[in-house]
Amino acid sequence: MKKIICMIMIVTVFIGAMPLISYGDKYVDFIDVKIEQNKELNETVRLFSEYGFYIYEKDRKDRDVLDIIDTEIHILGNYADDIEIYSVDGLLITTIPGDGSVIIGSQDENNSIIKVDENRYRDYITFLINGNSVIIINHIYIENYLFGVLPREIPASSAADALKAQAIIARSYTHTTLNKHRSEGYDLCSTTHCQVYGGYEWEHPATNQAIIHTYGEYIAYDGQIINTPYHSNSGGHTESSEKVWGGKLPYLVGVQDKFSMNSPNSSWSIKLTPGELGSKLSTNGINIGDVKDLEIIETTSSKRVEKVKIIGTTGEEVITGEKLRSIIGANDLKSTLFSIDKEGSSNTKKVYVLDGSGQGPKEVGLSGMNIVDGNNKTTVSRNLSNRVRGNETTTDIEGALNVQARTFTFQGKGYGHGVGMSQYGAIEMAKLGYNYEEIIKHYYNSVEIINLGK
Repeated sequence: MKKIICMIMIVTVFIGAMPLISYGDKYVDFIDVKIEQNKELNETVRLFSEYGFYIYEKDRKDRDVLDIIDTEIHILGNYADDIEIYSVDGLLITTIPGDGSVIIGSQDENNSIIKVDENRYRDYITFLINGNSVIIINHIYIENYLFGVLPREIPASSAADALKAQAIIARSYTHTTLNKHRSEGYDLCSTTHCQVYGGYEWEHPATNQAIIHTYGEYIAYDGQIINTPYHSNSGGHTESSEKVWGGKLPYLVGVQDKFSMNSPNSSWSIKLTPGELGSKLSTNGINIGDVKDLEIIETTSSKRVEKVKIIGTTGEEVITGEKLRSIIGANDLKSTLFSIDKEGSSNTKKVYVLDGSGQGPKEVGLSGMNIVDGNNKTTVSRNLSNRVRGNETTTDIEGALNVQARTFTFQGKGYGHGVGMSQYGAIEMAKLGYNYEEIIKHYYNSVEIINLGK
């Protein structure tokens, strides 16, 4: 208990000297993060604070508009785009704008923690009405936000220097992605679209300490703080940014990564039937009939699938490996570093035919070919004796042959897009004695760590 109390005291001191983050033409030391699920206008949001609440104007936190002694208040949105605040017994306390311009904080100003329904969050809560929905937003200091990010993004039991590397990377990533949801009225969401954020409930002493230890540190290239994407496991080689998102960046260059091998998700496999794959394709607007075949037609230098051809009974489609991953599901097709085995297909068997010149037998693949059956008809289902006809000779092929696979097995490596730091690679490097600066410089090319807060 004493350790936790000491940590909170240190955090309070740091907030007062928070480094300011550039955002457009102004500087901010706090951000707006969408939390929880949206509520309907008639749904109640419960707020709890054992010290009561203060209501502030967002840009004037030095002056409270109203103090509320109740330890629980209820929030409802209305069709006039206002937020109504009620006591537990249903009495209207006050009304505030539903545009996020007014924030609610705890009267414990040294350690403001507010419980929203079942989860607790640091600093302030505000609300934004969007149509018939109420968006719940955590207005929070950036370092406090990171306290709720790190344990959701990397195991808190990881070696200290892996946690420190993750802290600096997450801080830099936050700096460069603050405009992701600005058009929606807030800065970041709490999902993998931005960074996973769990609030106060998920904080852990080890990850908090990593953030405190690296306070004010950012990753820079040529003097500018950079976008620092990261992923779970590279599978042995990270990827260059242009191969995934199309933009070439000199600090996001693929590197050999032996540190990611023999760790969670360094190898995996999934199986899909043609029917299962066809259903997923159809749901995503690709309608090519029954899936007959998959062909990897282009890979990157790190062997990730760049393009794949899907052949169906009514057409074919060439898509990127990343699009196929999104169609199948990023948690199932864990990366684009995969090969495809086609079980139940004879495509991989050696077949010899006579070519059009009537010369000797020639080895061919069956994909995309028609074979004449015993009744002189072309067919895909080949359970009779099969024949391949040249100019002068027809040759029988003994046994049944199938061009269409019964199952596609994806044999893969790694987890995630593969750009930037591999988290399990960083964990292994830290175990081997590498410090957090060495870890960062392994995954991000020609960068430096700058300090804006000390």
